[in-house]
Amino acid sequence: MASRWASVPVWGKYHLSAIRGPAPDGVASYTAPWLPSPMSRLSTTRWWEPGSATTEPSAIVTAVPPTHPSPPGYPRRAAGPRPPRMAERPGSLLARRPLHFFVVADCSGSMASDGKMQALNTALREMIPHLVDIAGQNPHARVLVRVMAFATGARWHLAEPTPVEEIVWQDLKASGYTDLGAALTLLAAELHVPPMEERALPPAIVLISDGLPTDDFEAGLARLLAEPWGARAVRMAVGIGRDADHDALQRFIGPGGIGPVTANNPEQLVRLIRWASTHAGRVASTLTPAGRDGGAIDLLDVPVSETVW
Repeated sequence: MASRWASVPVWGKYHLSAIRGPAPDGVASYTAPWLPSPMSRLSTTRWWEPGSATTEPSAIVTAVPPTHPSPPGYPRRAAGPRPPRMAERPGSLLARRPLHFFVVADCSGSMASDGKMQALNTALREMIPHLVDIAGQNPHARVLVRVMAFATGARWHLAEPTPVEEIVWQDLKASGYTDLGAALTLLAAELHVPPMEERALPPAIVLISDGLPTDDFEAGLARLLAEPWGARAVRMAVGIGRDADHDALQRFIGPGGIGPVTANNPEQLVRLIRWASTHAGRVASTLTPAGRDGGAIDLLDVPVSETVW
């Protein structure tokens, strides 16, 4: 009697190609030690054990990879690369989009008077736990902090983008002029892609200053805003005392943002830097527009200080 080929699935991975002869009821035997179980299902009605006897020695079943179409009704994975695992889904990658948070701090000689620098260090140290809270509340952002000090020229105080949870604060020191233009130029150089990531969230920048710029502020601001990430950044500013250049701080923020706020004593500085950093971080991490009214802060309940700047 003529034999014929048949194909049935085994464990969803291989097919069994069988030469079926005249054995009663289509009985066949096989030896396939690589199968995941000593009992492998050959059909929907019968189980066959590897190595069992056959009533027809010429009827042999062999295991081969499925190089031909699956039988009708048997599901088969489409050709092409395997789908990503759960941890590789696009949504999970978005969960770790970088949020670069920049603090640009005035460290000029005038900051050494009336306890301004001591208050600034205290405020920045107390800012860190609030940024940790922002990172915890928004699983889609990975907050990376950098700190720049500007006086006579500008330098990175915290040079590497550092996860906010890992920051160990080192105090700033005051001396020199107020080269804000140099600071914005140095900042603009870091807002290219690279080193910025293409998939990063808009950066947040908090500028803190107590005086008038002593270099070409306009040129530095132009370089900052010429960078796409500079123009898209959430920019906020805190002035310290009555000598702060509020016009320059407002031009740094630009139209549509919350105007500069002023701290007139150490307690207000601590609260305003905490508020500005928290607000900027939240706006940047949630891609929410920074309206003029949405970030208002009430300083009436701040304790009155003996020190007035």
